[in-house]
Amino acid sequence: MTMHKTDLEIISQEGEGQIIEFKEAFTPLIVKEIVAFANSTGGRVFIGIDDYGKVKGIKITNSLKSQITDIARNCDPAISVSMQALENVLVVKVEEGTNKPYQCKEGFFLRQGPNAQKLTRDQILQLCIDESKIRFDTQLSPKFKYPQDFDNNLFNQYIEAAKIDFSYKTEDVLINLGVAQKKASQLLLNNTGILFFAKEPCKFFPSAYVDVVVFKGTERVDVIDRKTFKNGLLENLNRTRVYLQEHLNVKYKYREDWKRENIYELPLDALREAVANALMHRDYFVTGANITVSIFDNRVEVSSPGGLPKPLTVKDLGKMSKRRNEVIADLFSRLDFVEKLGTGINKIKGWMKEANLKTPKMESTGFFFMTFYRDAYDVPKMSLNVPKMSLNVPKQERFRYIINKVKSIEMFTSLTLAKELNVNEKTIDRDLEELKRMKIIQYLGSKRKGYYKLIKT
Repeated sequence: MTMHKTDLEIISQEGEGQIIEFKEAFTPLIVKEIVAFANSTGGRVFIGIDDYGKVKGIKITNSLKSQITDIARNCDPAISVSMQALENVLVVKVEEGTNKPYQCKEGFFLRQGPNAQKLTRDQILQLCIDESKIRFDTQLSPKFKYPQDFDNNLFNQYIEAAKIDFSYKTEDVLINLGVAQKKASQLLLNNTGILFFAKEPCKFFPSAYVDVVVFKGTERVDVIDRKTFKNGLLENLNRTRVYLQEHLNVKYKYREDWKRENIYELPLDALREAVANALMHRDYFVTGANITVSIFDNRVEVSSPGGLPKPLTVKDLGKMSKRRNEVIADLFSRLDFVEKLGTGINKIKGWMKEANLKTPKMESTGFFFMTFYRDAYDVPKMSLNVPKMSLNVPKQERFRYIINKVKSIEMFTSLTLAKELNVNEKTIDRDLEELKRMKIIQYLGSKRKGYYKLIKT
């Protein structure tokens, strides 16, 4: 596909990722990125753009193009690249290789998010084994019809969360995110695009949903409450977080400036990262099984089908990383709240340690389980320690809190806000209506899939 100036603007905003690499200037070490792209899903190197997405520009000559071609040809086996000069930026396109693994004199490399990772001997062997498999996340789906099956609200939520300019054409953004291709004037989405932006993802992948269940006691016997989320992956993540907020205990702490902090019995960042990991790395080829978040009196379990991708073991977590669904993981890694480069497990452990809680237990069988042990608060006792003003939070403080929630692109319900502010749910409903009347916030989309957006502060 021939690129245009608009594509360059979109890509510089989106930043580096699974299929995009920026180089401020040319060096022969570009060969590592070429090999890494050929060994994974393909990608493009933009020479003349710095790490921050700022266009610096280079002098593009036939000699430079020949040098890059020679570097690619000298790989083993040879790699074919194509190049396009876009103003003063040289775009080097590398297709996914058909004769993997590829190497250069520096070694074997594989693209992992925004980096070219050098492979060990065992990883090289595993790459050879994996090449007999079909990739799920990059497969195009002729059954998906654009724009009929496409959900603009889900797309807009993602664009806002990823801080991408709304002024660009939707099709251009989808193509440059690596979730769509244009063939014979028809836009085809791959499986990643469907899981994020379809109106009904489960119409195409019946097991691609999240079950959240509250059990009575510590065994899987009596179900107290249950919800099933069958939306796009980002919305499933947000709705699961909101559900956890509604069902976990919370206490309140006031700082010296009397600003209040809500402290949940389990760190919400750790739980969100665990659910995000499940959405990113589950085996979507496994049917008849789904991601489940189970809440017991003494623990919260997050389980996902497929176990760990080979050759990873539980002992490797936090030391090594391997992405089962590279494009899905890339879209999540563009969001500020999802940890990048395989650091999520260590972050989860860190958040739990800060809260003086046990390290989560991790197991990999046919499923991957992450179990968080609850240190349930004695809520009546804790409420005695909360200053009286928390029972009657002033309206201006409630407004500020709600506005900050909307700004954070975090999904919430009236119930979660009421619980965090320790007020009646009807009070929150009135506050939201008043903020809408004042044209400070607005509600976009349907009642089931809509969200709030900030108009002015």
